[in-house]
Amino acid sequence: MSSEAKVAIITASTGIGAETAKLLGEQGWKIFIASLTPKNMNNFVDALKTLGVEAHGLAGDISLPETPTLIVEKCLSVFGKVDALYNVAGISGRKYGDGPLHDCSDDGWQKVLDVNLTSQFRMCRSVVQYWLSQPHSEGYLRGSILNMASVLGVDPMSEHFDTLAYGVSKASIIGMSNIMANCYAEQGIAVNVIAPGLVETPMSSRASQDPVILSVIEKKQRFTKGMVPIGTVAKLSAFMLSEGCLSMTGEVVHPDGGWRVS
Repeated sequence: MSSEAKVAIITASTGIGAETAKLLGEQGWKIFIASLTPKNMNNFVDALKTLGVEAHGLAGDISLPETPTLIVEKCLSVFGKVDALYNVAGISGRKYGDGPLHDCSDDGWQKVLDVNLTSQFRMCRSVVQYWLSQPHSEGYLRGSILNMASVLGVDPMSEHFDTLAYGVSKASIIGMSNIMANCYAEQGIAVNVIAPGLVETPMSSRASQDPVILSVIEKKQRFTKGMVPIGTVAKLSAFMLSEGCLSMTGEVVHPDGGWRVS
């Protein structure tokens, strides 16, 4: 990465992705937002601009095969380059039929894998193809990818989070990212994973409104004594997308409030 303003593609307009976009914007980054609905995308891009951040975006269904390529192409047409990709977009598939193995429907399985896993594969492929087409000086970071996984991909809790496809998608993201990191290390492309515990986001509203789950999480994530603050994860994400990862690739970082050691 050169000293000029850097450009990040972030596939979210809410939650951890949005908070990370704000932090990177404060650090002088240009931000390209990809979001499912035009309203959410436009509102967040406008909010970034209000903060003085140079921002643009594209609305589209990231689970469709053509959308990731369109996102990268649009970012390149607006900003001329891409320095980092934060794959944040994801869903909880309960309403589509995700659940424990004996109840998980084919539709629920496929929907979750398409949105959570396959979209990340395609986004990574598009940005890596671009980076490989650009000149590269040894010792410099060509680009940085941060993929969103979950603690449920490595340490499941079926009692309260019994969604097979979701857990498989997050575990697969970790495996996929490790293979990518190995493949492109010599090309100056960093690929890392962030696998949070339960974070204060719109996606965790079901859990945050359930007193029983909150009681469990308070013990499971005893380091944070409950849900992990969204700002903590955003700060870590911003670091991992920047020169902080110059010596780090193939890593899985767990801001899980102590979940895995409970």
